[in-house]
Amino acid sequence: TRSFIEGRDDFSIQFALKENNESVFGVMYFPAKSILVSAQRGQGAYRNGEKLPKLEEKPLREKCTFVGHADIDDEKYRYPERIDSGFALYKVAIGEFDRAVMNMQRYGEWDVCAGKVVIREVKTNLSSSLRFT
Repeated sequence: TRSFIEGRDDFSIQFALKENNESVFGVMYFPAKSILVSAQRGQGAYRNGEKLPKLEEKPLREKCTFVGHADIDDEKYRYPERIDSGFALYKVAIGEFDRAVMNMQRYGEWDVCAGKVVIREVKTNLSSSLRFT
């Protein structure tokens, strides 16, 4: 990935299983950070073997939206630093980011499938956590 090539530590290895065009199982591994995240539809999400808690929806916080090659109207929400998209989805799943807005003309389905499963298992409203343009 670009993050790995640039020498950053937020790169990941991800895979997902889809059934009937829906991601039902996903794994995200961040080797430089020793983080392994997995989720299965209806079974919750886990980080390094420990179950991630369910997160309730909260108002958007400043600088807590990952924006991947997309336009958003209000810059005050955009996370200002460069970050790998997979790591950004992980940060949504653990509540450090409020949402991710991604232009899917610049990303492949493989970039988001695992993260979608993880986020779906911890967030009460997937559509407010992920927006694809």
